[in-house]
Amino acid sequence: MMEQSKSLLVLTDRDSQVLFMTGGLGGVVAKRLRIAVGQPIDRYFTEESQWIATEAVGYLTPGVPSPPLPLTVDLDGQEYHLECTVVDRSSESVMSGLLWTITDTTARYRAEEELREAHTRTSEILRTLNVAVWSVTSDKTGPLFLSDGHAKIYARPASDFFENPNLWREVIHPDDVDAAIQKIDRQIEAKDEATVEYRILRPDGSVRWIESRICPVRDNAGRLLRFNGSAVDITEMKLERLARQESEERYNRIVRKVPGIVYQFRRNPDGSTSFPFISARAEEIVGYTAEQIAENADLLLSAIHEDDIVSMYAAMQESAATLGEFVWEGRVYIGNGGYRWFKVNSNPEHCEDGSVLWDGIIFDVTAIKEVEQSAREKEAAEQANAAKSEFLSRMSHELRTPLNAILGFGQLLEIQVEDENYLDMIRHLNRAGQHLLALINEVLDISRIESRNLHVSCEPVDCGQLIEEVCSLLSPLATEKRVQVNVERPPEPLYANADAQRLRQILLNLLANAIKYNWDGGAVTLSAKAAPGRRVEFRVKDNGPGIPKHRRSRLFTAFDRLGAESTGVEGTGLGLALSKRLAEVMGGSIRMEDAEGGGCLFIVTLDVAEGRHVDALFEVSTEPPLSVSRTVLYIEDNFASTRLMENLASHVGARLHVTALGRLGYESAKSMQPDFVFLDLDLPDLDGMEVLRLLKSNEETKDIPVFIVSADSTMARREKALQNGAAGYLSKPFEVSEVISLLRTDPTKRGTAA
Repeated sequence: MMEQSKSLLVLTDRDSQVLFMTGGLGGVVAKRLRIAVGQPIDRYFTEESQWIATEAVGYLTPGVPSPPLPLTVDLDGQEYHLECTVVDRSSESVMSGLLWTITDTTARYRAEEELREAHTRTSEILRTLNVAVWSVTSDKTGPLFLSDGHAKIYARPASDFFENPNLWREVIHPDDVDAAIQKIDRQIEAKDEATVEYRILRPDGSVRWIESRICPVRDNAGRLLRFNGSAVDITEMKLERLARQESEERYNRIVRKVPGIVYQFRRNPDGSTSFPFISARAEEIVGYTAEQIAENADLLLSAIHEDDIVSMYAAMQESAATLGEFVWEGRVYIGNGGYRWFKVNSNPEHCEDGSVLWDGIIFDVTAIKEVEQSAREKEAAEQANAAKSEFLSRMSHELRTPLNAILGFGQLLEIQVEDENYLDMIRHLNRAGQHLLALINEVLDISRIESRNLHVSCEPVDCGQLIEEVCSLLSPLATEKRVQVNVERPPEPLYANADAQRLRQILLNLLANAIKYNWDGGAVTLSAKAAPGRRVEFRVKDNGPGIPKHRRSRLFTAFDRLGAESTGVEGTGLGLALSKRLAEVMGGSIRMEDAEGGGCLFIVTLDVAEGRHVDALFEVSTEPPLSVSRTVLYIEDNFASTRLMENLASHVGARLHVTALGRLGYESAKSMQPDFVFLDLDLPDLDGMEVLRLLKSNEETKDIPVFIVSADSTMARREKALQNGAAGYLSKPFEVSEVISLLRTDPTKRGTAA
C-alpha cells in the first residue's frame, strides 16, 4: 500500500531532520530516493531546491500549509521533479514538527516540457511560414488564442487584437471588407469552412494580400464551440499571379489588336511542318481559321507566290542553321482577294527532339508596299519637278539680266527721245519688255512655290487702301478696254494678314482678267469686307461672258488659258494658278463662283490682322536734287548692265566708276570713298555677299551705302542682304526712275529698303 501511495509524508524537526515518514513515491524516484530517520530531508535536493525549502520553512505560519514548492532532486546525475507542501505542527501534541507532503511530478513536468517545446517549435514554424494562427469564441466577440505571427503579418502585436476584438475587421482594406465577410459567411454556411483572399492595411499605410482559412469547431452534439483559423501573407504570390494574369490579358489584347498573325511554327527532323499556335486573326487576314491552319500547315505554305517560295525556304533554312532571325517578305494568295504582301519576323530555337521552333508574327504589308511604291513614284515626280524648277529658276535668272538692259535702255530712251515716231516705237518696245518681264516673274514665282523656296512676309495690310491702289494701277487698261471699274471700300478700317506685294499681285491678276475678258462697255467691281471667323474677303466681280462649266476643273492649271488663246487677248495662262498658290502660301484661299446676273466672281479669303502696313521699296527724299555731283562705284561684270548704269549716271550728272571684280571693287571703295556702291551678287572672283561683308566690316568703308543690284529676286536673298548691311535691294530689271531717284538723293538723307 505504501509503495503505491502517490505521496510521501515526512515529519521533521525544525532543522529538517527526519522524525517519521509514511507512504511512498512511485517510479524511479521511489526506488532511488532513500529518506531515513535521523537524516536531513533535503540531502538529495539540488542546491536551489534546498534554498527554496529553507525559505519556505522560515515563513511558515503554524497550522497553515505552505504554497506548493517545486523541488528538484539529483539522482545519479539525472534530475527528477517533486512538488512539496510543508505544515508547521510544532504546537500539536501528536506528530509535532514539520509535516512534509511530497509528490513525484517528474512525468507531468516532462510532459509539460515537451508541450512547451512543441509549442515553441510550432511557433517557430509558423513564423517561418509567415502564418498567423488564431482561435476566437463561437460568437466571434473575442480571441481565445493568437500566435506570434500576427505581429509579422499585420505589423501589430497580438495584444492589440486582444484589446480590440474588432481590430481584425478594421485592418481589412475598405474596398474588400464587405465582400470578404459576406464570402466567409456564405462558405461557412455551405460547407462548414471558408477560404477567402483580401487586402489588409498596415499601420504604415502599406497594403498586403492575405489568404484566410476559417474552420468552426463543434462538440459531439454538433454545438459550435469556437472558430479556428489561419492567415497567410500571400502578397508576393498574389502580385505575381496578378502580374501574370495582367500579362496574359495584355498579351491577348495585343494579339487581338495586332494587325498581324502571331504564331509558332515547327519544322520537324523529318521535314514535316506544323503550327502549334496561331492567333485568331488568321481567319480575318488569310481567310483560314486558326484551327484549319493548325491541322494543315500547307494551307499557308502552298499559297505562297511561285516567285517567292524559293526565297522563303532559303531564309528558313539559313535561320534554322544559324538560329538567326527569320525575316521574309513575299506574296500569298488569299482567295478572291488575289495576292497580298506579307512580312514574317520570327526567332528560332532548337528543341530537344531535333525540331526547330519559330516564334513570330506575320504582317499584311500590302498597304505599306503600295505606299512605298507611291513614295517611289512621288520621289521620282519630285525629282523631276525639282529639276524643272531648277531649270526654270536658272533660265529666269539668266533672262532677267539681259532684260535689265533692254528695259533700262528703253526707259532711258523714252525719257530722252522727243521724236513722236521713235517715241511710239520705244513705248511698244517697253510694253513688250514689261510683258516679257511679267511672264518671267510668274514662271519664277511658280517654280519657287513648287520647290518651296518662296518666302512671304505677312503683316497687317490696309484693305481699303490696297484695292484703291490696284484699281488705280489698272485704270489705263480699263480705259483702253472701255470697262468701268468700281471700288467698294469696307465701311470700317479693315486689315488683312498678308504679304502686301503678293496680295497686290493676286488682285492685279484677278482684276486684269476681269477687265481683259469682259464685254466692251462692261463693268467690274473690286471690294473688300469682313467675313465670319475673323477672315477678310476680297471680291472681284465682273459681268462678262463667264467661264463654261466644263472648263472650270482646269481653272487654276498653269499654262491652261481655257480656250482664251483663240480670242486674241494677250495672256500667259499663269495668272490664276500663281494667284491660288500665293493665297495658299499666305494661309488663305481663292475660289470662283457665278456672279449674280452673269459673269464671274472670284473671292480671295485671308485672316484678319490688326495695325497698319507701310509698303514701299525705298523712302526717297522728295527734296530737289543737289547741285553737287555724286560719285558712284558699280561692281558688275555684265557689260550691258554697266552700259545702262553709265547712261543713267550720265543722265543725272553722276560720276560712275565700274569694276568687274569683287576684290578690286572692295579696294576701289577704300581708296575713292564713293557716295554710293551698286553691287551685283554674281561676280567672277567673289560672291557679292562676301564683298558686302568686307565693305561693312572695314572702318574705312562701313558707312558707305551699298545697294544690291541683282537678277536674284528671291525674298531670302533680299533679306540676307539687308541683314548684312545693304542699304537697299534692286531686282533686275530695275525701274530706271528708282535708280535716277537714288542718284539724285543726298546720301545723308537716303532711306533703306523695306
